[in-house]
Amino acid sequence: MEVDGAPKPAAPAEVDPEIEAFVSVLVLTWLIDQKRIDDARTLSERLVDQLATWNRRTLDPLSAKVYFFLSRSYELANRLADIRVYAPSSFPIGYQLSFVSTQIDLI
Repeated sequence: MEVDGAPKPAAPAEVDPEIEAFVSVLVLTWLIDQKRIDDARTLSERLVDQLATWNRRTLDPLSAKVYFFLSRSYELANRLADIRVYAPSSFPIGYQLSFVSTQIDLI
C-alpha cells in the first residue's frame, strides 16, 4: 500500500564529465604516489577511452593531464613501448585543434 506523504527515493544525479575527469586525475595522482602503478595504468586507460566518447573541448586541459599520467604509469611499469596504441588516435587531435597543452604532453 502506497502512502501519499511518503518521500520517494531520489534518482541519482548525473555527474558532469569535467567533474568526473578532475576527480579521476586526482585519483591517478594518488595512485602513482602510493606506487600502485598497475591500478593507475588501468584507470588511465579507461579514462582515455572515456574521454574519447565525451568529445568536449572543456575537457582538453584535463585530457592533457590524463595522457601525461597514462605515459607516466607506463614508464613506471617499464612498458613505455606499449603506449604506442594510444598515440595515433590522440596525437592528431592536439594538432588539428591547436591545443598547445595537449601537444606538449603528447610530445
